[in-house]
Amino acid sequence: MALTGVLNDRTARYFDLVNEPQSLKRISGIPLADSEFKNFPAHGTTIPADWDVSFGDVLNWSKGRPTEAYFVMEDRTLLKNPDRTGSGYLTIPFIVTSKLKFLSFLYRFFLLVEYTRNALLKYEYVINTIGKDYVSTVEMHPDDIFIQKNWGIIPTEMQARHAEFIYDPLEEFLYVNIPHTSKSKEFKLGSTTIKDIETWFAG
Repeated sequence: MALTGVLNDRTARYFDLVNEPQSLKRISGIPLADSEFKNFPAHGTTIPADWDVSFGDVLNWSKGRPTEAYFVMEDRTLLKNPDRTGSGYLTIPFIVTSKLKFLSFLYRFFLLVEYTRNALLKYEYVINTIGKDYVSTVEMHPDDIFIQKNWGIIPTEMQARHAEFIYDPLEEFLYVNIPHTSKSKEFKLGSTTIKDIETWFAG
């Protein structure tokens, strides 16, 4: 009998501190007083140890577009939404998604364990809660399972060139950029494959 699964502590959570401030709580389950976080956001600020937040969670202090949204980093500091558009949309950055690891396992008389990246699974709740209209892009590691399942395995030659893979969840395009060049192209989900990417890269 075979069994497959994905284990992780949790998907990324989204805290709307303007409309739902009661959602942010201490580890004990007690909601935080508004005064404790009302004027809190600042890039690099360290989250108190007793706040119930985890790496990758998003805290938003803004109305409308997430201009004042912050990611919780591994050391519990805050990283401000990098907003590559400059127009107040959420960019889920590579510095976060490249560190996401999900534990996968396959059982058939023995246990096979491997770690995979899955940025869209991690941020599905955040994207749906904010709304795709307010999320510009998700910057992905080339080994992300979403890329592998929908396009294929990224060749080592592209990884050696530090190719950037950026997904637009609203338009469903994967943008591939080669740093320090003018080489950039978008590939539509469902109608392009790794062969299209390889042909473009070699051209």
